[in-house]
Amino acid sequence: MPHAGLMDERLLGPVEGPLQRARLHIRGGKRRLRQGKISAGIATLADALSASLEWFTYTEGNHS
Repeated sequence: MPHAGLMDERLLGPVEGPLQRARLHIRGGKRRLRQGKISAGIATLADALSASLEWFTYTEGNHS
């Protein structure tokens, strides 16, 4: 993935970690698609979606 070894998501916490991962993977996924690396781009974008849903679930659950 785009950030492999560059950041420790756990240190960012349960809100900022998944959000940062989603941002990085959207950027990396789009870049891979432009490079013609279709399967890698789709996998990266799928992980971005997963991270964004994790972030959304955590933030929505703590607003009540």
